[in-house]
Amino acid sequence: MEHLQQSKKGVAKIIPLPDRHSLDEFDEEILGKTEVAIQESDRRELESLYEESMKNIKEGEVITGKIVNISHDYATIDVGFKSEGIIPLEEFPMHGRDLTVGEEIEVLLEKTENNDGEIVLSKEKATRMKIWDDITKNYENEITIEGIVTSRIKGGFSVDVGLKGFLPGSQVDLRPVKNLDKLVGQKLQMKIIKMNRKRGNIVLSRRVILEKERSSSRQTVLANLKEGNVIEGMVKNITD
Repeated sequence: MEHLQQSKKGVAKIIPLPDRHSLDEFDEEILGKTEVAIQESDRRELESLYEESMKNIKEGEVITGKIVNISHDYATIDVGFKSEGIIPLEEFPMHGRDLTVGEEIEVLLEKTENNDGEIVLSKEKATRMKIWDDITKNYENEITIEGIVTSRIKGGFSVDVGLKGFLPGSQVDLRPVKNLDKLVGQKLQMKIIKMNRKRGNIVLSRRVILEKERSSSRQTVLANLKEGNVIEGMVKNITD
């Protein structure tokens, strides 16, 4: 392809123009560079959004994620960061058999990035943290909790209250219990009388509940007790 151009002296000069094939290659090159620039811009914007979201979340916090895949051994969790995290199914109840893709769960963000550039998540630690929060609230508000006596140990019993707690033998009842083994496997109402979250210690008492019930019952009896009433009683002791 050629193009006529008038020179300064009035003599026409023939200037060759690029053929169609060259123009197509030129357009493709321009379009390619434009697409690369757009992709680079999008990447920077996406990274900026990720970094901004990371500022509001710190390591050691419980966050909400969505299950995007479930394999034989792992669940892949999307928490909105630049990479997804995986959690072993053994950290879930029933080995994760009741999990479904798309389900939202609470997980603990252990690390925002490990040596492989992946985020590290934990379901088990998130569950433990939530239980600790509930136990702390119950302790501060003196709320009664339920636990299962799992075994006898030195000085008392090991009790499952979501976490491992200790029930001293002196805090089991108002009076000494003759057959302590019969308590294993029983569900008991107790109160937390001491706890240390850093050390993982939880001390329980059933006695304080029984004492309160006895005191309340005694007050009720005394309030209704009048001279001349016929009442029933139990012989507790015989002395001289």
